[in-house]
Amino acid sequence: MSLSFDERHFVALYPSGVEAKNGTAIEFKSQDANYRVYIPGRPGSPSIIEQSSGGLTIALQQDHIIGLATDDHSTTKLTFKQDGSPSQIDISGGIDHGTPYEIPGVVTTVLDLTVEALGAIGALESAGISEAVAQEVVADITAAAEAFNVLSNFIFRFADDGGTLNFPAVIAHNINKTCTSVVTNPPRPPATTSVTIDANVFGDAMNNQSDFEVEDYNSSNHGWAFKGGQAMEYKHARRLATDWHYRTWRPDMSELENGAGVLVSCKIDQDRTGADDHTVILTAFDVRRNYIGAQVEIQSGPIVTDHVHARGKTPWIWRSSYSDDAKFVAAVQDAVAAVIKEIEDGKEDEGFEYMATITKDNLVCLKTAVVSR
Repeated sequence: MSLSFDERHFVALYPSGVEAKNGTAIEFKSQDANYRVYIPGRPGSPSIIEQSSGGLTIALQQDHIIGLATDDHSTTKLTFKQDGSPSQIDISGGIDHGTPYEIPGVVTTVLDLTVEALGAIGALESAGISEAVAQEVVADITAAAEAFNVLSNFIFRFADDGGTLNFPAVIAHNINKTCTSVVTNPPRPPATTSVTIDANVFGDAMNNQSDFEVEDYNSSNHGWAFKGGQAMEYKHARRLATDWHYRTWRPDMSELENGAGVLVSCKIDQDRTGADDHTVILTAFDVRRNYIGAQVEIQSGPIVTDHVHARGKTPWIWRSSYSDDAKFVAAVQDAVAAVIKEIEDGKEDEGFEYMATITKDNLVCLKTAVVSR
């Protein structure tokens, strides 16, 4: 079995993107920020493909485009086994936010699957996905979550840049798109079904939540009434006179290997005077619309001045570790609440603490919005 990279398939996974940098890159928008990914193997691209007898290596170069300032950047080197699944990830890069900061050295992770990940493979097989595809899907998600983890660890230095905070989620999608563009020879049979996220269904589900009130909702805009139709805004249902105002941006998604499901990210803001609070959800669903797992990045803007403690993240939490959806969602909510308490460090901010509930509601509504193509 040999491997190759399907450049045409990779480019097609950015339908709203435009080619840039003399055709070596794709520039695209996510949430409220602009990003760039260099096309692997394209002549002149810094995203380099190396073939070997044991598999394939792709060094994926990505940028968060800041404009007049220096861009944030990351290089993610993915090593693939002969079966097409990633076996190792090497991450390096830098963040620019007034004071440039380089990730020290290269963070290398061998992608050994945990007991929980093996349980996720079994759950995917129960959903009708073949063992080979299930193993690759879990390996792809593990690689994406590891990049999310590593890069999140260095975002703590920056207080209020939602585009920088969203960069790890964008990289997770870029990694997933790269993984699904690596093809085996002979190729696997094409998928017969697939799923996506319907933003209108998501907006309708959010409007039906009792924990908040969506502003300017109607059946035509489905709640997407702000930021040029890219965001919805809502207030705490019982604290309308306070500054408990929140915003959810349209979710991003990328299809998992062989149509086995979808990887989804969603950024949430607590809209405040001065620096906003943020959470970023990274989650995945299988082709039968079941949760595969989730992880959340959390950042406080105004509550702390010591930025080392201004952010945190939950671990990746596999759905297969819990007996039902309610327990899984509760585990994610509890993990977010625990990180918020660590960030507060003895202080109290009820509006920020409510982000755990807001995040839970968004996660529940995302599941509602998973639909067949």
